[in-house]
Amino acid sequence: MRLPGLVLASLTAATLVAEPCPELPADPNCKTTVFIRNSDLPKTSVTAPRNFRRTDGEFRHPCDDDGAPCPPTIGLESLHASGSAQPTVAGYRWIQGQLPSGMTLVVFDLRQELHGFIGELPVSWYLGRDQINCGKSDPEIARDEAALLASLRTQATIRPVILEKPPENRCAFAKSGSAIDLPVARVRTEKEVIESLGGRYVQIRVADFHAADDRQVDQFVAAVLALPGGSWAHFHCAGGDGRTTTFMAMYDMMRNALLVDVPGAEAILARQHDLGGIDLDSLGSVGWKEEWARQRRALVHAFYRYCREQIPKGFAETFSHWRKRTGST
Repeated sequence: MRLPGLVLASLTAATLVAEPCPELPADPNCKTTVFIRNSDLPKTSVTAPRNFRRTDGEFRHPCDDDGAPCPPTIGLESLHASGSAQPTVAGYRWIQGQLPSGMTLVVFDLRQELHGFIGELPVSWYLGRDQINCGKSDPEIARDEAALLASLRTQATIRPVILEKPPENRCAFAKSGSAIDLPVARVRTEKEVIESLGGRYVQIRVADFHAADDRQVDQFVAAVLALPGGSWAHFHCAGGDGRTTTFMAMYDMMRNALLVDVPGAEAILARQHDLGGIDLDSLGSVGWKEEWARQRRALVHAFYRYCREQIPKGFAETFSHWRKRTGST
């Protein structure tokens, strides 16, 4: 799909690639905005979203493969949380169908990238290494997202593609032959979708592959503390890996850091990995992600220490204030 000239004019290069932004290789794909679909519509209504896992489910990664003891499961069954890649509308209905009777779905949307829904299908805009909104404030992101969704409403048909992510040090690009013609039906934000289903919506805009900043962690803690009884928290990013696992682990820590104290953060991180998330204690195998992974690992370990101190105090101190006071990194 070609973005309308009017919209592209409003989304200047300074807006799309504002400083500070990561240094990208000299690759034309790094400078091309790609309009993608984050999923295809499921063939049946009983299809779980990609990378779906729930905290009271079975471990998907065998926890004793390395000879180490399996992490404790205390507190997981009562955590009432799940995670996945970006669901379709049908995927959200499927999740609601899995909840215990009387529970309300609360969606934590962790995507900073510009995204929304065309009918039942989630779509988004991808640039570089999914850093399309680097350097922008939340109001700026909301403004640009609204403009792009408005541009879709003026079109009869759109052609979103599937993203091809090469393993080498290059930027992603449109997969050959993956474009499909879709009639533009109902264009909605994710918030509108969730609320139409009777759920509650929380958005914390975290850049792909990055650690959340202290402001975003404060926002998360406040949202968790405000959850009403009978809530089921569902976390998602684009792929259901980095950001989803990070926030599922932090949610686990807010509830269970005093229960899981040997060997501490490692046990909670291990069990979130065993449930189907990524290993947050690993720096991964892709060099350009390593520093971001290091920062994310430092964040979750610091957050565990914060929770150990703050749970008895009802989280009276924000994470950002605690970090400054303690000098914790």
